[in-house]
Amino acid sequence: MDKNIWLYFNTEADDDTMDNSSNAMFPASSLTGMVPTTDGALKLAFKSMRNNVSGQADTISLTLGANNTHLDVMKTILRAINDNHRTKSGFKVVADDLTTVVGGSADASFPKYITDGRQEAGYIAACSGISVAPSRITTITATADGTGTGRLPQNGGGYYVANSTNDDHIIILPGAPSIGTLIYLDTAAETGQAFELRSGNPAAHAINGVVGAAKESVIATNVDMVTCLYTGNNGWLVHQYDNVGNYDHVPVAD
Repeated sequence: MDKNIWLYFNTEADDDTMDNSSNAMFPASSLTGMVPTTDGALKLAFKSMRNNVSGQADTISLTLGANNTHLDVMKTILRAINDNHRTKSGFKVVADDLTTVVGGSADASFPKYITDGRQEAGYIAACSGISVAPSRITTITATADGTGTGRLPQNGGGYYVANSTNDDHIIILPGAPSIGTLIYLDTAAETGQAFELRSGNPAAHAINGVVGAAKESVIATNVDMVTCLYTGNNGWLVHQYDNVGNYDHVPVAD
């Protein structure tokens, strides 16, 4: 049986103040890529542990001990993942910034990184960020200009319930989505008011081929579901289901 490898990360130095965004553990099988983001930083991308309706990945940001040593760190991580010796644990601490245990005092000897054995010259100096995409079953309420409760998270997909109190109010799509981001807008309960749907970057991201600062598609009151798929430079492909199950593209943005 193959060993089930898990990778652990911690950004919090003090156990007394850790929260639900400071620690994360992923199965190594969920690692989808590693990419340099600056001369001194490496980002790891994982299949999201909570959001399975979006192309958005969960990410870990690592600070390197020396610039331009990304390959050394990547090799060390992959070597640990592929270690099949029976005596080796399936639990791998990749980057743990802990210096103070609960109720204790700081101890600089605590931090532990997968590169501490120094098989390569490059090494990890800190775990600088953990980003886990939320499941996003959230209510979005259209507003007069699309800001506030009318704006979807700027880099995320997921499932949302859409509300509106005025036919001219606006919901704005994410402005910095990843390719493959998929959004569901559940409008089944919104039978009294329509709303308008706008791209989060209307000058660059089209809705069904239409770009423009004031371009919006009207979502009628008989629509029960709107799906929005981000395809990259061509923008969003947006379709709708009405309340008897008919499927079509949304009206042309104007």
